[in-house]
Amino acid sequence: MDHFAKEHEPVLDRIGFHYPGNSEDFSLSAAKNIIRKLKRAKAKWLIINNPPGRAVPEEYIRYLSSQDINLIVHFGYADINAIDLSDLNTILYVYGKWGVKYASLIDQPNMRHRWGEKMWGQNNIVEFHAQLFIEFARICVRNDIQPVFSPLKPAGDYWDLAFLDNSFQILKDHADPSILRKLVLSAFGWHYNHPVDWGTGGKTRWPNVKPMIQNTNSQDQCGFRAYEWVSEISSKVFGRKLPTIIFEAGNAGPDTNEDHQPELDWSHQLQQAVRLLSGENGYAEDNPDQLLPEIGQEVIACCFTDYPEEIGNAGHTDKPQHSFQKGNLPTLNDHPLKQLNQDFVDSFGRYIYIDQPVRKNLHEILEQLDRYIKNHKPYIGFSLVEGSEAAYLIAITEDKEKFSDQNSAILSEANIVRVVSQDELQRFE
Repeated sequence: MDHFAKEHEPVLDRIGFHYPGNSEDFSLSAAKNIIRKLKRAKAKWLIINNPPGRAVPEEYIRYLSSQDINLIVHFGYADINAIDLSDLNTILYVYGKWGVKYASLIDQPNMRHRWGEKMWGQNNIVEFHAQLFIEFARICVRNDIQPVFSPLKPAGDYWDLAFLDNSFQILKDHADPSILRKLVLSAFGWHYNHPVDWGTGGKTRWPNVKPMIQNTNSQDQCGFRAYEWVSEISSKVFGRKLPTIIFEAGNAGPDTNEDHQPELDWSHQLQQAVRLLSGENGYAEDNPDQLLPEIGQEVIACCFTDYPEEIGNAGHTDKPQHSFQKGNLPTLNDHPLKQLNQDFVDSFGRYIYIDQPVRKNLHEILEQLDRYIKNHKPYIGFSLVEGSEAAYLIAITEDKEKFSDQNSAILSEANIVRVVSQDELQRFE
């Protein structure tokens, strides 16, 4: 059975990009060129690296801000000893007037080379950075700019999860309430040649992750889902997941061996990440019937390093043809048999629709599906409209071809559709 797909306008409010790495062309013509690319991709966010010791020109900032772009200025100091808060005070003052919305201070403060050997050996790196960030954040908030906590290298020279845990505790205890209200977190979206769902669930799901110990039986925070590990610590310390921005998504990450997993098609992974960010379902590369876990709403922006053409067309790409495979979708709850209304339908769940001509065999059908129901706990009902809201729809009918022709408009609302006869139910486990 073919998978039905419908055309719709993608919602890409969380998509953004980095202004090309080492370029310092901040002319008005460069700004207009960037806007053309952002609009082509229907993107709303842009990270620009602030040049050392000076501000980006006013006309550049003002033009981008006037185009409904959320600007993130990343100072990204390579040497923490070079930070001058008085200079930052002046720069952030004008940035706030010109329309900058977010600012980040340091790049990878959990790496030794950011500090120098003398400071690194003083054993107060986390506290020093936290206090410095609080001063920076205070300047940001005073100028109506939201402070973005410095992105850490996953793992890193100082274990990133410990660095975050200790830092957030210091912020909770010492930062002004106005800072905590405006605080935004960050995480690198480097994939390290791992699939886009690598590390999903954080430390709760992968409790055996330890500093300096490689566990081949466990996934870790070194992947696109690093933000989940940051959010998990945020929930523990602050009692909630704080807004988070993903930096450098689509980048393999430093020191990544490109030949480590050559079978992984990152272009596919990138497309699926965009689908998830735009509110659609994403699909596993090796199993197109397997839905990828959603990207949490705490992620307010995901900024990619490149401008792939497929991002602008993410919502218009036909989903692949699907066939049924067992044991490959998220389960729902413990109530497998319900007459639904739309509020009960989970956009990442399964629904079994029983067509009118075969409802006389309901008892027999439920017996045939007993193992499948126990394994996957789908919703079962008699409303095709409700079923079309589910991520995976199985329609049991008498005449498959006639049913598909008559209901193609409704089935186009669903993500994965499988139309089967009662005789085919023995394959469902």
